[in-house]
Amino acid sequence: IKHKPFNLIKHFVRPIPLQPYYYNGKLHKYTGEITVNKKEVLALKKKSKNQRAVKKGRKPENKVYTVFGNDFFSPVDILHELDISFYPIIYFIFSRKATEKAAKYVYNSDLQFITDKNEYRQIQEHINEYKSSFDAIEDIEQISISIDYAKKGIAFHHAGCLPIVKEFIETLFAKGLIKVLFATETFAMGLNLPAKSVVFHSIEKFDGINFRLLLAGEFHQMAGRAGRRGIDTYGNAILVHNLVADNEEVKGIFDGEPEPLESQFRLSYNAICNLLQGRELKDI
Repeated sequence: IKHKPFNLIKHFVRPIPLQPYYYNGKLHKYTGEITVNKKEVLALKKKSKNQRAVKKGRKPENKVYTVFGNDFFSPVDILHELDISFYPIIYFIFSRKATEKAAKYVYNSDLQFITDKNEYRQIQEHINEYKSSFDAIEDIEQISISIDYAKKGIAFHHAGCLPIVKEFIETLFAKGLIKVLFATETFAMGLNLPAKSVVFHSIEKFDGINFRLLLAGEFHQMAGRAGRRGIDTYGNAILVHNLVADNEEVKGIFDGEPEPLESQFRLSYNAICNLLQGRELKDI
């Protein structure tokens, strides 16, 4: 594009319309207003049926199955509220370790995502093919765990996953065989793997320095994974309210304008010297 004119084309219409929701112990469709009462949420939390979703013998009544970013509601709480029309789901959690922890909790729950025998057969075929491609593959803990979770339609995905684990999970997810994928926000960048719904486990994240609220642009980037062309008439984006912000701030995440892009490129003397070392001045 050197020395040639160019035009900026802006498009503000989603190919698949987005239906936003918020969860505060109950699932609410967002229509421009949010009603969250702190006392009500605390009362709902006490009555949470989350613990009944855990396998017998684990003494759930003495343990709260929450993960990083949300001390009020666990993934099991939220997934119990969602019917089959919301699946498949990308469940965003802003911590690598927490995505694995969440997958473990859901795996040990009574939630059933693979009820079709044909889907289970397809998953097993992929697992057998995967095992035959590598020697002693199940000796690697992350792979062994991923295979077990996949049999129940559950997976986790983050930058710390082994490449062969990512490939395995992405293949199953693309075929609709993973029903709940716990992922960090990197999953929303570059990969063309949409879902029917996305869930945001928290409305705040750590930016490397401090904890802050999710920006509107970050929300819309990740919510862009909700809705599959040619399959869904709309996509769902569910924001889990964990009382770290007031209602107006949460509305700002839903309705706010994406932040303007600002170039982080900084031309230094070192960069100039490197360019001059290998190129003619007229080419720079």
